[in-house]
Amino acid sequence: MVAVRDLLGFDVIGGLYQPLGAYRDRRARGLVLGDERTEGLELVRGKDVSDRDTLDERLDEVLDRARTATGEMRDGKIGRRPLGGRCPKYCHYQAICRLERGLGDPAGESEDDD
Repeated sequence: MVAVRDLLGFDVIGGLYQPLGAYRDRRARGLVLGDERTEGLELVRGKDVSDRDTLDERLDEVLDRARTATGEMRDGKIGRRPLGGRCPKYCHYQAICRLERGLGDPAGESEDDD
């Protein structure tokens, strides 16, 4: 959405994705401008629907996070950062990141120490 807004110059009214793992609530998720153009869509109100200022602020935040991550990757700071410091039960990639599911960060490594 940021590229469409900033590079192509279009008026972005939102972006949605279909959560593939959703068992109960299969509504499309994302970030959408709450106006007449998006009425009738079955959206998660309050989380995915925003006003123009909030939508632009959130897109700017995403751009800042992408720039930060890109800079870290360029500096070789690619680390393991699972949410809450633990691998979720559904993750099948522990062999790649080597972060043990039940132990958190067994080597005592911390991304903040770098």
